[in-house]
Amino acid sequence: KEFMSMVRSQKSIGGVVGVAVGNAPYNIGDRTALSQGCNAALESCRILAESLMNHNSNLKLALPDYNLTRKPDTDAIGRMSEQGFGGNKRASNTLFFAKIIALSLLHKLLPQIFSKPALLKINQAEVGYAQIESEWKRQQIQLLAIVILLVVMVILIIIFVFNNWFFS
Repeated sequence: KEFMSMVRSQKSIGGVVGVAVGNAPYNIGDRTALSQGCNAALESCRILAESLMNHNSNLKLALPDYNLTRKPDTDAIGRMSEQGFGGNKRASNTLFFAKIIALSLLHKLLPQIFSKPALLKINQAEVGYAQIESEWKRQQIQLLAIVILLVVMVILIIIFVFNNWFFS
């Protein structure tokens, strides 16, 4: 599923070409994704302006550069929204929020091992949505490892208690 598309004009009217960037192109679930629609649009404007400056205002060169630069983040925010970021009713659930709480607690207890939950970085302009999505995936792996470790520890405790009780 593509979460952002650009409409490119093949014709100019009187030599003038326009590009529309706004909240509407970000088709991200039933609700506003993480309240990031306006922020995502402003970020798109900034990146488009940089692409135009880098290509001497040549729109034919700037648009492909813009697409290449911007698409990873727009796709990432779309995927995150579908996975439950931002309270998407179709995707959010108790497990999602339990993960956020667990990561917050682990970060407070062991900040050198567990970084701040990715969702809490969403309003940091210097952190892109693709980076947040990548960190979220890494954090889920960390949580899975902890769950596996806890299960193994419980099994070992049960075996130890059973052996002491049965063979005593």
